[in-house]
Amino acid sequence: MNISDPHDLNGDGSATFTFPFVTIESVLILDPSTLLVINDNNYPGTGGRNLNSDNTEFLKIRLDKRLAVKPLDRDEDKDDDDDRKGN
Repeated sequence: MNISDPHDLNGDGSATFTFPFVTIESVLILDPSTLLVINDNNYPGTGGRNLNSDNTEFLKIRLDKRLAVKPLDRDEDKDDDDDRKGN
């Protein structure tokens, strides 16, 4: 990962945020402008981050450009589940 960090949010003195993703668990679209990236640091033998980092890290990333995604209609999804169950 190599993204702009003009406000140096991670405090490393750089205007670029980098992250050594080795075992990404999931990428979730929270909304058209926001991603949640979940990284597994304790996967054996990957040499990801140092031993003092959390086992699992969550990065919430705000995008400059919105994604072209359709919002999930939770009521529609529930109806689909009911149909599969024969209801």
